Amino acid sequence: MAWPENPGFGTRAVHGGGGPRPGDGGLSVGPAVSTTYARVDASTPGPWVYSRHRNPSVERFEAQIGALEGGQAVAFGSGIAAIVTTLEVLGGGGHLVATASCYHNTRDALREVLPGSGTTVTFVDTSDAAAVRAAFRPETRVIYVETPSNPLLLVSPLRPLVALAASRGAVVVVDATFAGPLLLQPLRLGAEVVVHSATKVLAGHSDVTAGVAVCRGPDLAARLHRRRTLDGSILSPWDAFLAERGVKTVHLRVPVMVGNAGAVARFLAGHREVIAVHYPGLSGPLPGDEMATGGYVCSFELADAVRAQRVAGALRLFTLATSVGGVESLAEWRHAADPEAPEGLIRLSLGVEDEADLVADLACALDA
Repeated sequence: MAWPENPGFGTRAVHGGGGPRPGDGGLSVGPAVSTTYARVDASTPGPWVYSRHRNPSVERFEAQIGALEGGQAVAFGSGIAAIVTTLEVLGGGGHLVATASCYHNTRDALREVLPGSGTTVTFVDTSDAAAVRAAFRPETRVIYVETPSNPLLLVSPLRPLVALAASRGAVVVVDATFAGPLLLQPLRLGAEVVVHSATKVLAGHSDVTAGVAVCRGPDLAARLHRRRTLDGSILSPWDAFLAERGVKTVHLRVPVMVGNAGAVARFLAGHREVIAVHYPGLSGPLPGDEMATGGYVCSFELADAVRAQRVAGALRLFTLATSVGGVESLAEWRHAADPEAPEGLIRLSLGVEDEADLVADLACALDA
């Protein structure tokens, strides 16, 4: 039997960042916390010079994510830093078409930060290719897609959008945070960049703030790397170390989280108090073969804000907290964070607890 030329996802998750530590062979390669590095001589730098430019821990994490996504990764201090930097580099001075129902901080950044670089944005339902086509202008450079979207979990088929962008001289950038590379790999579908808030399911333990942009080719990655160096938004070595460690189990955590999300969505869909459930694939098949399953996040709507706050407050296993993707299940009344979200909407991030216990917690909270 030959050694595998194309190792599987789990193998890449564990080994994609590199092997044991040089010198002593330690399997846990701790964070490289040095800010500066000795030169070979007065005129010759070594592999690393200064940690704002490059860092060994950050590069291990980048190699690991690049191996999972099939591209060149550039890590940032947060997901929003990865998004803004990518869109400024690709779309600066031009026009973007972006997912309307997206993470509210992303929406705010597109409205408040990008205009500073002369960039204009049109928000549309990117699950409708016709709406995207109608929003195109001669100066459109990027289709920015958040799929599944936050908090309504809308899924945008990527192949039609990639074809549309290519026909107009534009590119597609995808935020796939709510899926992760185990469930959706946009670069393989033709996207130019996939971005993640690695704070979420990639790191997976609610102890890291990180972002990553994975580029199809090295030229764009070099441009993002240069921009990151100049604006100082590199990921810290400690967070890079924790994120790399977290990614090593993402292929084990996600199937459990997805199973819990599907079970919870089906339960909620049959409850008398619930007027709508948002979960990809619940009411019909997912688009084509792009996304493997519905993901680890779902949301549901109650009749009004008062009911939503009461149900959220009655939960016991679900922790009331912002964010998603950790091993513990979280719940959030979304209107408190995003006034544009429906007043009765509760977003759930499913962790790795036992399915029956999570369903029972929701049942008790809804009955109460």
